[in-house]
Amino acid sequence: MYDILDLPYKAEVAGHIIEGASENADPPDFEDYFEERQLQYANLGLQAAAIAARLRSAAKLPERSVAHWDPIAWMSEYKAKIEAARTERAKNWEQQIAGRGDA
Repeated sequence: MYDILDLPYKAEVAGHIIEGASENADPPDFEDYFEERQLQYANLGLQAAAIAARLRSAAKLPERSVAHWDPIAWMSEYKAKIEAARTERAKNWEQQIAGRGDA
């Protein structure tokens, strides 16, 4: 029950994080903003899906059927893709900083 009641707060926090990213995003593409928005909404979607799965299990209802597109798998993959890209950018940034220290 707590997770259900906490979801609106998590959505509000995500909104603030997205708003912060929009203030620091560079035109014309605002890539950082869109990436952060996609990551935050993927996180919220996965949390909501986990809550729904637990509720279905507790109520002994059937699992959600997947026809042509599985949004949970898509959000999981997209989240992993963003996190991998961020890890790679951080690694490249650290290498650039380390390279400047030698100069």
